Amino acid sequence: MDNSQRALRRAAAEAFSQSLEQLGGCFEPESEAMAAQPFEAQSVRADSAPQPPTETEITSLQALEDAAADIEQLFQQIGRATGRKVGGS
Repeated sequence: MDNSQRALRRAAAEAFSQSLEQLGGCFEPESEAMAAQPFEAQSVRADSAPQPPTETEITSLQALEDAAADIEQLFQQIGRATGRKVGGS
């Protein structure tokens, strides 16, 4: 391996290390918060019953369904305008 290849590999390794450190910094606060909780609070128990969805989750699901319906309607309108079937339905 010549010197230029070594220099390129070294630069790539340094760039990768820097990126990895930046990504690690993104997740540190969450991992510190998890470390502060007791182990039982972190784990999901198999015998626990699933919790009903929260109001926010229900609203998000409804918004997602509404958006999907709007997209489907748009595909139908495009299909009528172009004379061909558009979309998956």
